Amino acid sequence: MKPLKLFITAFGPYAATEVVDFRQAVDAGLFGIYGPTGSGKSSIFSAMAFALFGEGAKHEQPTTSMRSGHAAAQTLTEVAFLFELGGKRYFVRRQPEQKRPRVRGDGETDHVHTAYLFDVTDIEVDDVSVDNCGTVLAEKRVGVVNERIRELLGYDVEQFRQIVLLPQGQFERFLASDSKARLEILRGLFDVSLYERMTERLKERATEARTTYQQGMSLHVQQLTNAGFASTDDLTSAIDAAEGRCAELDAAAATADATRAAAATTLGNGEALQKCFDEASAATTALTALQGRQTYMDALRERHTAAGCAVQLVDRDDAVTRAVTALAAAKDAETIAVQRVTETVAAEVTAQRTLEDLKAKVGEIDALKQQLSDLDRYAAVLTDAADLKVQAENAEGMRASARTAAATAQQLAERATQALVTHRATVDRAHANENERLRLTGERDRVQRQARHAREVERARTALETAEGLLTKAQTKVADARLHRSGLEDAVRDRQAEFIAGQARLLAESLESGSPCPVCGSAEHPQPAHGGEPAAGLEAAWRQAQVAFDSAAVDAQTAESALSATRSVRDERKTAVEALDAPEGSAADLEGEALRLGKAIEALGAVVDVASLVGQTGTFEGNVTTADIESTTKAVAEQSAGTAAALTRQSYNDHIAAVPDWLRDAAAITIRRRTVSTQIDQRQQEIETAQDARTQSSADRAGAESERTGAAKRITECDQDLANARTAYATRRDELGLTDEQYRVAKADIANMATMLEQLDTFRENLTRAQSRVEDTSAAIVDRERPNLELLRAARDAAQAAAATATRATADARAGCNQLTQLLESLREQMDRLALLNEQSGPLRALADVFEGRNAMNITLETYAVGAMFDQVLEAANLRFDPMSQGRYRLERDVQTVGGRRKRGLDIRVHDIQTGRAREVTTLSGGETFIAALALALGLSDIVEMTHGAIRLDTIFIDEGFGSLDSDSDGGTLDQVLQVLQDIVGQRRAVGLISHVPLVQQAVPNGFTVIKTPSGSRIEQRFL
Repeated sequence: MKPLKLFITAFGPYAATEVVDFRQAVDAGLFGIYGPTGSGKSSIFSAMAFALFGEGAKHEQPTTSMRSGHAAAQTLTEVAFLFELGGKRYFVRRQPEQKRPRVRGDGETDHVHTAYLFDVTDIEVDDVSVDNCGTVLAEKRVGVVNERIRELLGYDVEQFRQIVLLPQGQFERFLASDSKARLEILRGLFDVSLYERMTERLKERATEARTTYQQGMSLHVQQLTNAGFASTDDLTSAIDAAEGRCAELDAAAATADATRAAAATTLGNGEALQKCFDEASAATTALTALQGRQTYMDALRERHTAAGCAVQLVDRDDAVTRAVTALAAAKDAETIAVQRVTETVAAEVTAQRTLEDLKAKVGEIDALKQQLSDLDRYAAVLTDAADLKVQAENAEGMRASARTAAATAQQLAERATQALVTHRATVDRAHANENERLRLTGERDRVQRQARHAREVERARTALETAEGLLTKAQTKVADARLHRSGLEDAVRDRQAEFIAGQARLLAESLESGSPCPVCGSAEHPQPAHGGEPAAGLEAAWRQAQVAFDSAAVDAQTAESALSATRSVRDERKTAVEALDAPEGSAADLEGEALRLGKAIEALGAVVDVASLVGQTGTFEGNVTTADIESTTKAVAEQSAGTAAALTRQSYNDHIAAVPDWLRDAAAITIRRRTVSTQIDQRQQEIETAQDARTQSSADRAGAESERTGAAKRITECDQDLANARTAYATRRDELGLTDEQYRVAKADIANMATMLEQLDTFRENLTRAQSRVEDTSAAIVDRERPNLELLRAARDAAQAAAATATRATADARAGCNQLTQLLESLREQMDRLALLNEQSGPLRALADVFEGRNAMNITLETYAVGAMFDQVLEAANLRFDPMSQGRYRLERDVQTVGGRRKRGLDIRVHDIQTGRAREVTTLSGGETFIAALALALGLSDIVEMTHGAIRLDTIFIDEGFGSLDSDSDGGTLDQVLQVLQDIVGQRRAVGLISHVPLVQQAVPNGFTVIKTPSGSRIEQRFL
């Protein structure tokens, strides 16, 4: 992944929109991001991480805290990141969860976290913006955008923090983490899912084999128990008893089946006799029904006879119909013929009129023929003047060439003059630039001196402020110590007084009236001590108070000594500050001014040799003189060529003066002649067409009149045919003895004559068949009685039930016996399969145990694979650690002893070449710890990129840590670390550094500067 641009709006310390263009920095290879503490250097990486994954660069940074406190309320916090991956460019935009002003009304509302991902490969980098985002790949739904980015990059935010963005202290925590934590990190970075899946698959198969065997044995026992047997021997005995019972039931079933067969035969004979009685009854009923249709069939026979007569009259009826149709058609033809005669007469008149009009325009043809004669004469004139035209054209060409040459010479003269002017301006500008360069250089040197002085003053003032702070703290500590000592001194007096009072009370208790006091010897005791707390423990309290007072006195003495030392340091630093002159401004402003002056000097361009430029002026002046002479010569030649061309053109024009201007071209005359000839041909063709139209119209009129005469004759003939057809129809009708009404009725039945005849024949056949059937069925039941089928069916059903009961008993007994036999065979096959399964799955179960860690080393296959990858990481890290530590240190895995065997875990130790022994990483100095962690992080990035084909780490970022390195000593010096990073850049990737260390800024000048202001930070590029 190669960063191109980062857009930050209202994010962290950045109030407005800041654009970080990484292109020049990445091209430089090694670059830095610099600025004072708290300016927002790390916020750049947090913005990058948030744009890609929706989370900050650190675990503990919530997205709700990313909004800038300097931003205006209406400005929404947004981060957009443009990056390149695999030859394509992508643009991702995010807005975190935040508060924003309501669109309507007062108050605020919640703005939810939104994200967008675009493909901007087809858009130029400088044209990509929030308003020109390219093709949408995913939008709005944060989860979908996160998943698409993870697919593109090949890693998630946790891996990003480990191998691309190395936050403050993050890789040092990885260096010092224990094996368990490091295993989780490496498992996420390296794809060892193959080994995890392999282990899980073997575990599943081994568990499946164990479960199958155990379930099989349980099923074996359960099946025997469910069947009511304790063992397979009991099952075998039960099978033998069942076989004997089946033989007895088979004999009983055979007897019952014979009884059932006899009852079924008797029932069948009864049913056959009953069928004969039913058929006789049905035959009588059918005959009676047929005899009832006799009247209808007689009427149908009469209709059939009438239809036969009507058939003989149909042809004469059709002849009358045809004659009527023909007469109507003849009358229609006569009407059409009369109309056509009218139309042809009108057409003949129109054709005659058109012909007469065209003949009146014969004079136009003569005029056109005269134009042809004039055109031929013009063509002859142009042919005679052809040589003059060529001479005029040649002269015109020479004039054009002379004009071009003159224009070219004039342009060369103007260019020479412009070159002279430009050169003189260049000389003036070079003089001015040189003077400005000298001025700016002197000013920059002065500002740089002032900046260094300002830095010295700031350091002195900072040291004084620190000393003032320490002095204030020391004074406070002394005052507190004195107060504490005073309070304890009062406590000592109080405890001492309490102790003395207690002793007095003890003495008073032993006093007797008249007896002398052991202290003063007086025999009188006017006011003996009495009351108060018991005396026990008062001496110890007094001694403890005395010890506390003595300790407080020592602390007060120590605080006063520290106060004196701190005051001396403060005075020395104050003297040092007072000895320094006040700077012209702050160091940052002066350094910025120096940087601005440097850019102004760079803007002047490279140093120019002014003397050389001045010497070239004579050459440019000579070029101007030569060009002016050439331009004058060419102008004279152009004028002479123009005069010659005018004379030849005038001679040609005089010769063709008689030819109209628009016909002074042979092609124009040809076109005009063709047009006139076409017009003459058209006029003549129109006359011929009109004559043909008049002749044709006369012929059409004669034909129409002939058609009208024929149509009248056809009407007369059709009238006669109709009368003849009607006479023939009436004669035939009378012969058949039919009226017109009878004919129309009978004619309707002609189409159904065949159907009628078929119905009559069918009725006759059915009647004969029914009479024969009645006779046959009556003969079959003569002297026979109708059987009682109910009694016969009851006897049959009883026999069937008895036979079915016997059959079911036999089947049940046989099924039970077969079930026991199948159970025995199934159990034997099951035991054989379980024995084979137990034997075959033994190696599988053993291998699964080894992969799961149940082995002598207690290491899973996945852990072993991660360890192998970790060895590669350490080898890659040592390639960096060795030169950074001047060949002194190497990282290696710790070795543990488990069960008498040596086991390498994921803990890290440092092998010290000077001592020849391994040491804990916690024993390294701060600088050594930093370079060890940096080497480990770089090695981790190398191996991750090599093992993941989809992950491209074109750029990595390192956040702080360089302040712990010494430029002259320490195990891994700053120069050596930077050299290693420079070597990485030279290989295949860019490296970005975040630091506030001045030596780093001097060593890596390219990059960005974050400028901190009260109103928010801003970002500036810095490149040499």
